[in-house]
Amino acid sequence: MKYFAQAALGAATMLMGAAHAAPLTWTFEDTYLQDEREIVGTYDFDADTGTYSNIDVTILDYDGSTYLEFDSVNSSSTGNSMFMSFVFMDDVSDGASVLDIELVSAMTSAGGSIDINQQGLSQLGMCLTFNNFPCLAGQGQATGFLDGFVTAEAVPLPAAAFFMAAGLAGFGGMRMKKKAAQ
Repeated sequence: MKYFAQAALGAATMLMGAAHAAPLTWTFEDTYLQDEREIVGTYDFDADTGTYSNIDVTILDYDGSTYLEFDSVNSSSTGNSMFMSFVFMDDVSDGASVLDIELVSAMTSAGGSIDINQQGLSQLGMCLTFNNFPCLAGQGQATGFLDGFVTAEAVPLPAAAFFMAAGLAGFGGMRMKKKAAQ
C-alpha cells in the first residue's frame, strides 16, 4: 500500500502508446508561377502516415478569378513529404492539368515555413502517363515558380496536458509531505 500511487502511475504510463499528431493544415503564402499567376489555398498533410487530405488549391488568373482548381493529389505524392502533385478536379487522365510542387525540405509535424524549390520539379503542366506513374506534369501551360512557400502552425499541447502536470505535481507534493512528517 505504501507504493500504490507510484505503481498506479507506472501502470498508466505503460499503457500509453506512441503519440500521433493530427495532420497539419499547410497554406500557400506569396506563391506565384513565373507567369505571375498566384497560387492560393490549403491542404492537410499527416507526416506520420505521409497522406494528404482536404486539398483546396487554386491558381488565380491575372484578374483574381479562378484559373484552375485542384482537389486531389496524385498517388505518386503519397508518403512523400517534399513533393506534391496536385491534380485538377480529381482527373488523372492524359491531358488534365497537374501542379507539381517540390519543397526545399520535408514537411513535418512541427510545422513551420518551407520554401518552394524554384530550381526543382515545381511546375504547372499537363498530365502524362509515364513509367507506372498515372500522372506527371509534362511541359505545358506555365512552368516554374517565381516565388513562394508553404506554412503550418505546430500542433498545440492537448487540453489534458495541464491536468496531467497538475496531477504529477500533486504526487510530488504528497511525497515531500510524507518525508517531512517522518
